[in-house]
Amino acid sequence: MSHTSAGVRRNAISVLPRNENGLSLLLKHQNLFTDKDAQVQLQAFLTLADMPTGRGSAGPIFELAAGAKDTVLIDALTAAAAVHATGHLSRFALANIAVGTKADGTEVRRETRMTPSSSLQIARRVAEHIGRSRPDAATLEAVVLDLQHADAELANTILDGLTAGIPANFEFKASDRFGAALVSAFKQADAASKSKLVRLAALCHSTALDTYAGEIVSTLLAVVADSNAADNARVAAAKDLIGFRPDDADVVSSIVEQLNAQTAPQLGTALLQAIQGSKSAAAGEGIVQALPALTPQLKSAAIGTLLSRPDWVKSLLSGIENRTIELSDLSLDQKQSLRAFPDKAIQEQAEKLLAMGGGLPDANRDKVLKALLHLCEEEGNVDAGREMFKKHCAKCHKHGDIGDKNIGPNLTGMAVHPKEELLTHIIDPSRSVEGNFRIYTVVLNDGRVSNGMLASETRTSITLIDTEAKETSIQREDIEELLASKKSLMPEGFEKQMSEAELSNLLQFLTNKGKYVPVPLDRYATAISTKGLFHEGDKGPDRMVFADWSPKMVGEIPFLLTDPQGKSKANIILLNGPFGSLPPSMPKTVTLPCNTAARSIHILGGVGGWNFPYDRAKTVSLKVRLHYADGSSEDHDLINGVHIADYIRRVDVEGSEFAFDLRGQQVRHVVVTPKRPEKINTIELIKGLDNSSPIIMAVTIER
Repeated sequence: MSHTSAGVRRNAISVLPRNENGLSLLLKHQNLFTDKDAQVQLQAFLTLADMPTGRGSAGPIFELAAGAKDTVLIDALTAAAAVHATGHLSRFALANIAVGTKADGTEVRRETRMTPSSSLQIARRVAEHIGRSRPDAATLEAVVLDLQHADAELANTILDGLTAGIPANFEFKASDRFGAALVSAFKQADAASKSKLVRLAALCHSTALDTYAGEIVSTLLAVVADSNAADNARVAAAKDLIGFRPDDADVVSSIVEQLNAQTAPQLGTALLQAIQGSKSAAAGEGIVQALPALTPQLKSAAIGTLLSRPDWVKSLLSGIENRTIELSDLSLDQKQSLRAFPDKAIQEQAEKLLAMGGGLPDANRDKVLKALLHLCEEEGNVDAGREMFKKHCAKCHKHGDIGDKNIGPNLTGMAVHPKEELLTHIIDPSRSVEGNFRIYTVVLNDGRVSNGMLASETRTSITLIDTEAKETSIQREDIEELLASKKSLMPEGFEKQMSEAELSNLLQFLTNKGKYVPVPLDRYATAISTKGLFHEGDKGPDRMVFADWSPKMVGEIPFLLTDPQGKSKANIILLNGPFGSLPPSMPKTVTLPCNTAARSIHILGGVGGWNFPYDRAKTVSLKVRLHYADGSSEDHDLINGVHIADYIRRVDVEGSEFAFDLRGQQVRHVVVTPKRPEKINTIELIKGLDNSSPIIMAVTIER
C-alpha cells in the first residue's frame, strides 16, 4: 500500500480483507484517499464502501468530498458515504461549526464556511439512501440531532434527501427521543428547514410538531403568495406545503389562486407540478374551476396535473361534460392518455365524451391515409414546411439544428424516404412503432399516474419522458403497476392539427434533399457499439465510443450518428464474420434507402475486426451494391488493406482516410463513386468472403 507503483497500491487496496482489521489498515494509510493517481483514490473509496462501519471511517469521505470535482470519484465517495451514512452526515454538519468559549465560560458556536457543492450533492444522495433504507427511530434521531450543527444550506439539503427517500408506505415507530430531537431542531431551524422538519414528522407519523402546524402553514402560504420572492423559493414552499398537508384541498386551492394571466409560464407549470403531490380527492375540482382563467400554456399544464390522479380525472371529465373545459383545450397526447387510462371505467367514460365531441381521430387509419395520399404528388413549400416542423414537431424531434431533444426519432435524414412512407408514419404512428418509442403508463403506490416513453432504467429506478420533454424519475419500489402500450408516444390524429396544404408543406420540408443526405441507421443498425463487439464483456477495447453522439463532420461531409443511449440501442451496422462471440450472429447483408441520384456514397467506417494488418491478404471485406431505379445494379468492392483496416488502432490504408480516434480505436472515411447519374433506390452492404467483420457507423449520400 506504500509501493512506488500506482498499480501495486491499487491492487493492494483491492485485496484487503473486508473486516475490522482491513478497515483499520486502510484508515492507517489515509494518504491513499488523496493519492496523486485517481485510480488509487477510486479503489480506496470503493474498498471503503465494502468495509464494516467503524470509528473514523467517515473522516476521509468528508475531507475529499469538499474538493471533489471528478464525477466518477464523487460517485465512489457517495457509495462509501452511503455505507458509513450517519457518521458521514455528522462530519458534514460538525465541520461547519467552530466552538469557542467566552470569558464567563459560555460556549459559543459559529459557522466557519459554506458547504461545497460536491459535498451537498453527496449529502443529499446519502440522506435519500437513509430514507429509502426504512431507518429506525435511533437512526433518524441521530440525523436530526446532527442538523442542529449544520449550516442552513446543508440542513435543507439533508432534509430534502431524507424526505424524498422515505417511502409512501413507511411504517415507523416514533419514539419520545425522536420527537424531542424534532422539536429541538425545529426551534433552531430557519423557515425553510422548519417546513421540511414538519414534513419529516408527518412521514414518520410523529405528532411532536403538531402544535406548530398553524405557524408553518401561514409561513409557507406567505412565501407562495409573495410575488417578490424568487420563483424557486415559491415552488419549494408549495412543495413543502403540499407535503405537510397532502390531504387538504384548501392548500391546493391556495396555490391555484396564484395562477393567473400575469403568472410566468415556467413558474405556473412548476407550481402545478408541485400540486401533483397532493392526495386530496377534492382538489381536482378546484383546479377545474380555475382553468377558464388560465393562459393556453398553463391550461395545458393544469390538464396534465388533472391527469395524474384518478379522482382528478373524474373532475376533468365532469368539466368536459358541463363545458367548463372544451375538448379543444386537450392536446392530442392528453386525449390519448385519457383513452389509455388504467381505470377502465374512466377509460370508457372518456371514450364516450371524446366521441360525442368529435375529439377522437378516425380509428380507421388506413382510410385517413388513403384520403391524404394525393398530397404525396404535390409540390409543397419547403420554407412553410420548416415553420410547420418548428410548430408541431420540434418539441419531440430534431431535424438538423432544429429541435431541442430526441424524444422521438431524429428526422434529419428522412429525405432518403419517399413521401408515402413518411405520411404513413405521421398518420398511423403506432403501425410499426419500435419498442423504445412506445408509451408506458406507471401507477404509483400513492395513486398517481404517469405516462411517457421509457427513457432509461437502472436496477432501482426508471425514467419516463413525455411529449413536453419533461423527465420523471420513479423508484421501482414506488411502482404498483407498469403498463406497456402498443401505442406510439406520438398520438394518432396529427392530421387534425393542420390543413392539407400545411401537411403538404411539412412533407416537402422533410423530403427536401440538399447536397448531403445523411442516412439514419437507427432502423437498420445491428449492434451496440458501446458493448463488446468481438469478445465477451463490455469493458474491453472492442467498442466504438464517441465522446458524444452529435452529428460529426469529416471535411465538409456531415455524418449523422445514432445514439446508443448508454448500452440500450443498436447504433451501428456490424456485419457477419466467423470469429468472436457476436459476429457469427450478425447478418451478411443490410439494405439502406437512397431514393436519389448520387455523386458519391460516403461511409463512416472503413474498419472491421480481423482486418489489416491482422490479415494482410487483399480480399473483399465489404461489397457495396447500388440498386438503380431501372432495376439494374453495380458492385463496388472494398478491399482489406486497401480501403479497410483493423479498428483496434490507427492503421492507415491508401483507399480511405483516417476520420476519428475513439479512445485509441479508429474510424475511417470511405468514398464509393457511382458509375451512373440515375436514381439509386437502395444501397446494399454485403459481407465479403474473408474472415473480417466490417463496421459501418454512418452513411451520407452526396447528391
